Amino acid sequence: MKKKTLSIALVFVLLALTLAGCGGGSSGGGESESGEKTVKLTFNHAFTEQDARGKTYQFFADKCRELSNGTIDITVYPSEGLVKNQEALKAVMTKTVDMASTPTSLNSNEAKELAPMDVPGQYEPRQWRKTNEAIKGVMDEILAKYNQKYLFATDEGDTVFYLNKKNKKDIHSTADLKGMRLRDHGTWVGKTISAWGGSPMTVVPADVAVAFDRGTVDGGYTGWPFVMSFKLHESAPYISNVGLSNSTWLYVAINNESWNSLSDNQKKIMEEAADLAMDYNESIMDDYYKEFEAAVKKAGGTIYNCTEEEKDAFMKDTEGLLKEVREFSGELGAKLMDTMAEVEYE
Repeated sequence: MKKKTLSIALVFVLLALTLAGCGGGSSGGGESESGEKTVKLTFNHAFTEQDARGKTYQFFADKCRELSNGTIDITVYPSEGLVKNQEALKAVMTKTVDMASTPTSLNSNEAKELAPMDVPGQYEPRQWRKTNEAIKGVMDEILAKYNQKYLFATDEGDTVFYLNKKNKKDIHSTADLKGMRLRDHGTWVGKTISAWGGSPMTVVPADVAVAFDRGTVDGGYTGWPFVMSFKLHESAPYISNVGLSNSTWLYVAINNESWNSLSDNQKKIMEEAADLAMDYNESIMDDYYKEFEAAVKKAGGTIYNCTEEEKDAFMKDTEGLLKEVREFSGELGAKLMDTMAEVEYE
């Protein structure tokens, strides 16, 4: 009888120890030792883990986990693991994903207020952090209409023309683009190409290399990191760096419900991690550009940097788009443009 009593008592002791061990866990929405609830979030983006932006997003997730002692648990899905790039804004709005990297160029038809970010020349791309600081309040106003909060942006690099091997030349002016079939990545990018005399063609990233090989397109216009990430320089190695503002503004947003599930302390941690992620992104871009230069050279291509006079000429030919996009994007879009115009660059 004593043995049976002791056995039952031992079972209860072991059960109590097991439950005590589980109580301090950070998974399954439990509480940490600090008493804060663990929040699990999903983060979708379009890039590989080796891409500078892919590295930055993983850095952000890791930093959130580190600074929160594991109570902010973000799972990152690279290479459009959950949703397509053009669905990012809607996916965050509907909480299909908690967070996403969102290019304005592919989502401004859904949120017209974002369209001004896709017309070139409104900010200095090498001082994008200053632009980000200036516009984040307006971006929050805009994204509030779509049930989400603005967090941070990443460097999209200078804009370049990339031409296939049948079109070996540098681009000095819009005259060099006349009649060329150029890949766009959104309505306003297409309008920009048209203003420069090119013929815009929409091709999804996965099909661009095939389009070059088949001669469907002659080249494209985007930021050089996109060319590097999707290895487009292998099919289109002739690069002309026109260096205007990014052809899209790439930002990270979080669904409002997901944001509000965080404690005030966790919100502060996430904002701190966002700033550190932008610092990290800046710190790796120079090396990433060197990789790009080496990759272009290996592919037998060249990189031409447009002069300031050539850049000004490109800008002059898109002046009409500024009025058009202001009218299209409404009151908040106009506010976004005015805010960018007030930024003083060095």
